Amino acid sequence: MALTQRNNPAPEISLSEACRITGFPRSFIEQCVEAGTIETVKKGKRRKLFRADVFRISSRYSRFLELDPEEKALSQIAKTFFLVLWVILASFFISDRSFAGTDSGGTDAGIGAQSGSTDADVFRSEIHNSFQNLVPDAPPPGATTVFSRWVVGLYGVLEADGVYDSTRSFSNWPYNAGAADRNTVSGSIATLNTLSSPQAGFDVNGSRFGIMISSPLYQGYRVRGLLEMDFLSTTGTPGPVSAGWDNPTPHLRQLWVDVETPGYGDLLAGKYWSLFGWQPYNLYNSVQIQAGPAEAYGLFPQARWYAIGHFEGTLLEPAVSVESEEPAFGLPSFVEGLKWAFPGWPGEAMIGATGKGIEPLSVGVSAIETPLDGWVYSNTLSNPVGFNELSFAWAADAFLPIIPAKYGNPDGTLTLSGEFTTGAGDGFQFPGLTWGMGNYGPGTPGTALPFGTGVVNGQAFVPVQVQSWNINLQYFFSNHARTSVAIGIAHISAGNLASQANAMGPTLLGGGSLSNGMAKYLLPFNRNQYIHADLWHDFTPAVRVGLEAGQYQTDYVGGMTAMDNRLMMGWYFLW
Repeated sequence: MALTQRNNPAPEISLSEACRITGFPRSFIEQCVEAGTIETVKKGKRRKLFRADVFRISSRYSRFLELDPEEKALSQIAKTFFLVLWVILASFFISDRSFAGTDSGGTDAGIGAQSGSTDADVFRSEIHNSFQNLVPDAPPPGATTVFSRWVVGLYGVLEADGVYDSTRSFSNWPYNAGAADRNTVSGSIATLNTLSSPQAGFDVNGSRFGIMISSPLYQGYRVRGLLEMDFLSTTGTPGPVSAGWDNPTPHLRQLWVDVETPGYGDLLAGKYWSLFGWQPYNLYNSVQIQAGPAEAYGLFPQARWYAIGHFEGTLLEPAVSVESEEPAFGLPSFVEGLKWAFPGWPGEAMIGATGKGIEPLSVGVSAIETPLDGWVYSNTLSNPVGFNELSFAWAADAFLPIIPAKYGNPDGTLTLSGEFTTGAGDGFQFPGLTWGMGNYGPGTPGTALPFGTGVVNGQAFVPVQVQSWNINLQYFFSNHARTSVAIGIAHISAGNLASQANAMGPTLLGGGSLSNGMAKYLLPFNRNQYIHADLWHDFTPAVRVGLEAGQYQTDYVGGMTAMDNRLMMGWYFLW
């Protein structure tokens, strides 16, 4: 509500009067004074605030908070919808007795006994703000919650995507597949000719929904859990027919339990984001169905410990986890991470296509060790030869607000984020990354290790060396950050794959399927790069659209290069 000045008002006012006429909290007005946004003058023994500065701040932030008539109408409809939805769910699944407990003396410890102590911030992290689907650190924005002694939240994304490709190298979600042409795949003449033709497709597979629940705090302990489903189980190599794109199957995305302790950190068990690369807070902004090319991305069964410490205005988060990425590995991977954050320098950010909020300046490092073992079998060996490799990789991630958000206002913010990883045998951290391989070479490791993890050369199993990096720049316009643009580049390469392929013959390592199942790679690729530019707009807090133009460039071990130009649009209803 914009303020109007009276005729000939006093030029100076008190801090209390400024709070009264603006409706802003005292702490906010004091921050404006400290920043010099509101000037003061000494009057007697007290300092007064210039009325003109107070009205200017009030006018600025009142406009910032106002909604247009269409948004107000949609907001009212949304409130009514969620209220009705909650009443229905509460009628069937929740009763007062379900969430009411008793204390040690047998007295009622329900809502009436807990008045004034309802914990409405149980999901709020000390480092992370409200991003979509990033619990336990934060709830999805706008999640329907009910507060008593328990917290229950329902959330989801309805997503519709349309994509145009200049070739038929991919499905709608290529992940880390490489672009292809008639010189880099095997197949019939008709298939090779068709591969160079453009294609367009539509899908809703990125849609997802979830439910989260948190127990009341008891002697410093709290238990939280989440179940989330999506429709991306048809990823990988769906057939080149519409059923692979528009007839998705439900897929378990997340399922975990987190135990908060009073002073020993948190313990998490279940299927959750990998600690490698501090996922998912460093996923770059893109319309692509995640995972985007060259970004560490994975949800794995795991057990994790983490804690957040406070050090002179900064935050430090150590974490360790044991993750079961692939049953064929025999033993799980071990991941360690350390993240530093400075909440005093925040910036607006979008991660993927649905996460959006203010995130602090941060730097994180992580490392992963994965045991690889098996027996090498080949026609040249009379007896199998055992191998036992401990692969290692590390990652560095950073989020840098160049033009930070001030006083919680995301307008005009500019942020830079990036990730770098290097190691060997960690290709499983990049979904769909087979390098086009459908064989291990002249032999086999005797176990179903994912293609792209390594090759068999003579009597040895050689892990593929993986190096990746991505950079993403985002700018949010001065309309409450409803409109934003982003540019980015992502690159991934296999350091030793060309030399290994040339030593044994490149075609021995080919045979992997294109992401759309149309053909098979003739030989592996060892470099893949994706450059993209994005335009985003939020019509309402719940309705978003994104448009992306990008280009894939894939280099093969035989010296050939294939390219694909992609135009993609996504519509999102966030609830």
